[in-house]
Amino acid sequence: MTHVKPHGALNNVACVDADVAAAICRAVQAVDASLIVLAPAGSELLRAAEAHELPAAAEVFADRGYLADGTLAPRNLDGALIVDADEAAANAVRLARGEPVRALDTGGDVVLKADSVCVHGDKPSAVAQAKAVRDALVAAGFELVALPEVVVVE
Repeated sequence: MTHVKPHGALNNVACVDADVAAAICRAVQAVDASLIVLAPAGSELLRAAEAHELPAAAEVFADRGYLADGTLAPRNLDGALIVDADEAAANAVRLARGEPVRALDTGGDVVLKADSVCVHGDKPSAVAQAKAVRDALVAAGFELVALPEVVVVE
């Protein structure tokens, strides 16, 4: 095992609740402080991992829209779910390059740091999106590597 990634609702809460984020990081420290905390870019969880001196990687989502504060747009918001493979691929490349994406709540720009790009697997378009994202990132000059090659674990 190389990393810890809270899933679903726990991850969503840890993104905005510093106490929950800190509790997750204390649990990781208690189990194995060399595990990488994979946390959404700009989140409380990412800040907590850094504060707890845990190796951390900032994750962005190719198949999701963002709000102006850098959090994922709620799934019920128009544009929050990207189902088209080409659109997800273009979004992944923008995010990986550190280019702005449009905030769904304000229309303004959001720029996020990306160490890792996620494609959710809970939809029929997941495989096509993952392939399109991989191909687009490689075509854009990115090298796809395992997370421990991105984050130096001491």
